[in-house]
Amino acid sequence: MGGSMTVPVRDFHVHSNCSDGLFEPTQLVRHASEAGVQELSLTDHDTIAGLEEAETAARSLEMPFMPGMELTCRFSGRIIHILGYGFETAVAADDAQLADKLASVKQRDHEWAREMCQTSCKNPIVVRSPDGRRHRICIAPEELSWVRGTMPSPFHIAVVLSRKLADVSDELRIPARHCLYLFTGRSEPDRWSESYWPEIRDQYADVLARYSLSSGSYWWTERPTSDLLDAREAIETVIRIGGVPVLAHPGEQKLGDQDIREIADLGIQGVEVYTFKHSPTVVAELETLTKELGLFATSGTDFHDPFHRAQVGLGRDRHGEFLRSGFSIGDFRDLGAYVSGAK
Repeated sequence: MGGSMTVPVRDFHVHSNCSDGLFEPTQLVRHASEAGVQELSLTDHDTIAGLEEAETAARSLEMPFMPGMELTCRFSGRIIHILGYGFETAVAADDAQLADKLASVKQRDHEWAREMCQTSCKNPIVVRSPDGRRHRICIAPEELSWVRGTMPSPFHIAVVLSRKLADVSDELRIPARHCLYLFTGRSEPDRWSESYWPEIRDQYADVLARYSLSSGSYWWTERPTSDLLDAREAIETVIRIGGVPVLAHPGEQKLGDQDIREIADLGIQGVEVYTFKHSPTVVAELETLTKELGLFATSGTDFHDPFHRAQVGLGRDRHGEFLRSGFSIGDFRDLGAYVSGAK
């Protein structure tokens, strides 16, 4: 590929507020450009709603852009994610099977959000101000309309919670992503072994103590998975609409070599190898495995907002270095993928 200065910075895994990100698609594309990203794909969860807007914004900046999405699916009793790249948005929108499945997922996500709101009303977060006042905070379903997001998620509930905590006191102005981590997200004890979790928890320890708050999964409700595609269906769907299927962040899903081999047999063409979510050891292991299986490697941050994970920036790895490894947008184009603005 030549020297690193000549290799474009790419980020092929980012989310807008059409799924569970913070920025509108146009804002996201501009933010990516300002961060130094030169090749981009928007990959919202189970929706293509933001792709036209994002592509228009990318064209205005003369940034090569590739439509994408991240399908949530089932594999061997667990949830995994399949990234689909390089399909034409209009073709995907006209695919009746995909439209039906995405509509089903959207409906279930709305039901899930309502269930979490109902749980919040049964178990409100009680905030005790230093002056002795008590504030009971819960989320009504209609309050989710404060968030533009097309598909409701626990993050959208955290956005509303963030606003309500700030209404109690300026001291409680906690970013929505951190509210998700501290109060409304899934309980995952092993995440505290990750360096960013103790840092976030410790960052707010004093102010939470002053307001008699403790972190915990207050309103988490497990999302049913019966409406999801299985992995084979997800991969076949991506191929049917003219896309290229790639396995997302297998390290985070704790997928072993045998799992990846089985998923490769289902038709994936690549694996997301270069990501904040993978340690250098996992990256090296995946590089070896993908070469053995004849799969390509991709780069992506899984960016949602500036407070996501360890505040890793768009187009950067966990060490702050630009992502330049793996397939480029030109490589995708050479496979026959649809890309906008690629030379």
